[in-house]
Amino acid sequence: MKTRVPPVALCLCFLVSFTVPPSQLRAGGAETPTPSKLYDELADGDNQVADALVTAKRENKHILLQFGANWCGWCLKLHKLFESEKAVHDELSTNYVLVLIDVNKDHNKTFAVKHRADNHALPFLVVLDGDGKVLTTKETGWLEEGDHHSPQKVLAFLKAWKPGAPASSRVVFTANPKVTFISLVGPDGGLKQAYYKAENSSASEILCRVHVEQRGGNETASFSIPAGGSTPFSFFVRPGDAPEITAEVLQPGPPSRFLLPLPNEVGAANRSQPARSGTNSTSPAAGSGR
Repeated sequence: MKTRVPPVALCLCFLVSFTVPPSQLRAGGAETPTPSKLYDELADGDNQVADALVTAKRENKHILLQFGANWCGWCLKLHKLFESEKAVHDELSTNYVLVLIDVNKDHNKTFAVKHRADNHALPFLVVLDGDGKVLTTKETGWLEEGDHHSPQKVLAFLKAWKPGAPASSRVVFTANPKVTFISLVGPDGGLKQAYYKAENSSASEILCRVHVEQRGGNETASFSIPAGGSTPFSFFVRPGDAPEITAEVLQPGPPSRFLLPLPNEVGAANRSQPARSGTNSTSPAAGSGR
């Protein structure tokens, strides 16, 4: 069973209760540790990424952060797959610099929060671009298959987020749930609250996560939508911000990811996704997060 990193408070307000790759990839050239000490329990995450960025920029690669701990059996399993599965190993070594971030006993906690990797089961993956910006995060439970990680799923994730990968493989339209923007309420020039409704037309409960990215700070929270029912939710929009709102269907699988209508657009009320037809696609969501 995976262990979750202790949660931190989220500002998102809902209306319901609702690197140490194969040795040749290791940033900084340090020796690969033994399996029992895969993670460096003294290393500082910011310093690790700074070293990895040098290689990533020089070789036009992305950075794959693997958050975990030496006691985490699934972390060791995933790393073993990185080393032993040729197709995965080749994809990783060609397009990524892998960095193992130790989060044992709150080690690198601030770093984890900054990279949206707190309050998740381990191992947890984060992809950074060559400038260190977070491109996506991934709950690795979606990469599992029985008692191991699926090489095919891991490979699909790596291919979807490598440099130059088409955006259509990352952000997709999903017909269910149907998310509708209702209203934007608040004083002129002040903090406003954006109200939405998520409707589930299937016979199964849907677990969703919404991530809001805006200049005032990023916010993430999860909620469920009952079978055949709906769930209202809301979040605050700061003055002058134009947030990008991404929703992810976590369960049931396969996971899918789509953009929500923007609350600051004229005439956006009661309009359902896709918010931007040019970026949404019907292709599989290989790069979505759990």
